[in-house]
Amino acid sequence: MISLAILADDNPDWYPSKFSEELWGCRKTFEFPVIKLLDYYERWNTLETSDNPFAIVVMAHLKMIETKMIMKKDYTAK
Repeated sequence: MISLAILADDNPDWYPSKFSEELWGCRKTFEFPVIKLLDYYERWNTLETSDNPFAIVVMAHLKMIETKMIMKKDYTAK
């Protein structure tokens, strides 16, 4: 069994890889590998030709982020 984080945010600089909690001098730290969906934007051609059904999900998510950014840019310009 493994744990990993799949980050679906639109911040290309945010890569948390651990979670820490502390109470009364006791500390608990959990470290995990990270997959950032934004990183797959550069692999668009690979996603298009993939047989993995998750590739379609990633592509849809990336298009949603792209259109969201365009709409935000249009709104700011207005």
